[in-house]
Order: sequence, then C-alpha cells, then structure tokens
Amino acid sequence: MLPEGVEYHAGVTGNGILYVLGGFHFTENGMYLANLVYYAKINPDGTVGSWQTTSPLPQTLYFLSASVWNNTVYVVGGENLNPDTGISTVSSNVYSATIQADGSLSSWVTQPSLPVNIYAQGEVANGMLYVLGGYVDEGQAVGSSVYYSKINTGGSLAGWNQTTPLVPTLQGDAYIGAAAASGRIFTMGGFNGSGGVSTCYNAAVMGDGTLGAWLVGPSLSQPIGGMGVAVSGSYIFMTGGQNTGGANLSGVYSLALPTPPTAPTLTKSNLVAGTFNLRLTSTQTNIGFGLLASTNLVNWTNIGWGFTGTNGLLSFQDTNAVSFPNRFYRAYWPLP
Repeated sequence: MLPEGVEYHAGVTGNGILYVLGGFHFTENGMYLANLVYYAKINPDGTVGSWQTTSPLPQTLYFLSASVWNNTVYVVGGENLNPDTGISTVSSNVYSATIQADGSLSSWVTQPSLPVNIYAQGEVANGMLYVLGGYVDEGQAVGSSVYYSKINTGGSLAGWNQTTPLVPTLQGDAYIGAAAASGRIFTMGGFNGSGGVSTCYNAAVMGDGTLGAWLVGPSLSQPIGGMGVAVSGSYIFMTGGQNTGGANLSGVYSLALPTPPTAPTLTKSNLVAGTFNLRLTSTQTNIGFGLLASTNLVNWTNIGWGFTGTNGLLSFQDTNAVSFPNRFYRAYWPLP
C-alpha cells in the first residue's frame, strides 16, 4: 500500500520501478495537493517493495500525465491549486528527470513548454513524446489538438509540433485513455465536451514522428472516461473509469493488438547514376516499414520509411550508396 491515499496523480514504470507522482493526498489530518514522488521496486512476483520518496516535482500538480522513455520520466501539463485563493491554474510546463541506478530520480529539468495550458494524455512512442486532446485553460475548452516533440539524445525535447488532430465530436478529447504499442497510438473513450463517447481510435506513428489518419477501432460497451490504460504483451488493458452518469466503474477490458506483419522480402532492383533502388515486397498492404543501412552489420543507420501500397510493394532509393564500397540493408517494423 501507498503511505497515504492518492488521487488525480500520475503513475509510470521504468527500469523495474513503479513511480507515483503528484496528485491529491489524503491523511488523517485531511486532503492536500502534493508535489511528492513515491517510488518502489517491482518484485519478480508482481508485488512492490517499500515506498520511498525521491526528487519532488517542481510544482504541486494534479491531472498531470507522465511517460517514460529511455531511462527518463516526462511529466506533462496538469493543474495547480493555489491553497490561499482556491483558484486552479492549468499548466503548460513539461519536466523531465533521469532514473538513477537505485531507482531514485535526478533533479527535475524544465523542458520546452507546450503551446497551451492543458491537462491531457501524454504518451511516448519510438522516441517521440505525444500530448493528445485534453482540457485547455481550466476546462473551458476541450482540445482535439495533438502535439509531439522529438526526444533528443540525452533526453531533452527538440520542441513542439502539431500532427493529425483527434476527430472532433466523434473521438473523446478529454479524460481519454491512451496507449502506444505496435507502431500505433491508441485512444479509447473519454468526453468530447457534450458527453461521453465509447469509440476507440488508432493512428500509425510515421517515420518522421507525425501520425497517420485516425482509424476507428472496436467500441467500448458504454461511454467511459478517466480510465487507466496499460500494455502488456499483445494486449491493451483498460481498467475502471467513470461513465456519463457519474458512476465509478470497476470493469476491466482488454483489446488484442494488431498481429505483427509477416517478414517482408527485400530485393535488389538496380543501381542507376549512384542511386541504389530497392523494393520491399509484403503480403500485406498499408504496413509501415523502415529501412536501415550498414557497412559492417554492426552499426545501422535509418535511411528511409514508407507504407506498402495496394500491391504490397514499397520502393526505396538510397542516394548515398555510391559513397560506400559496400552496404547492407534490412527492413524493420514498427516505425520508426
């Protein structure tokens, strides 16, 4: 058990450690908004060890979102409550902290702020940090925008861009569930400003970090928002949440991830004017593959990406091939 009751917080795992960040805390003396960060080791049998505290967040936050990529924890947005005035302020701040060898966190580093004050759903996929939908400025507006930033070597953020927005009115924008897996971003349920939705969507992560078109997936049995979402193996799991009537739910749902594509065939085409043309042949259409190149079969460089067409074919051109005495190629999935 946690040292005290917590709600509207964020939870993530990294390097075999479970972290609980911010939120409202409940003690025998009452409720308070905290910047505390708890962490505990995850044991082999799934239990957790004793809870400890580590570097506190730079500000007290609730409705914050957290993600982990490459040994770094990222905290996005959220809401702060002024204890003197009782006024809430939505944050555009983004922070990061490195996971240390003992599971504690380094001091928090301020990253480039989001373009808007928001509490939303943050997810990390393939070296990109995504922020999806959410409430903007004290919940006065429901946002359908999707922001993303490349994560640089060393963990800093390169800066924010926008990509394919959520589907207005059809897709839940606030209190959605989200997960990144199999080269795609999945969203489920949520509220769109006028009511709850039960639809689920997914979009492919492109090689440049942008998202493809949002595609409709299986629907939930009822509109649900504020749920917990996790990925394990070949399934997405959704737990709890609240329906449009305000009832707190105890249901657990699972969704099978798309089956990985069969291994494609990579064939040589020709070498023309220093450009090496290759063709990737797959039994499936609209599957995103990337291409790596190497001169020694040890160090690989990403040289391109794309999606198979209606004939299952994908063509690549290596314009730098003439610069190397020999070069090896291999395809990979998922992107990037």
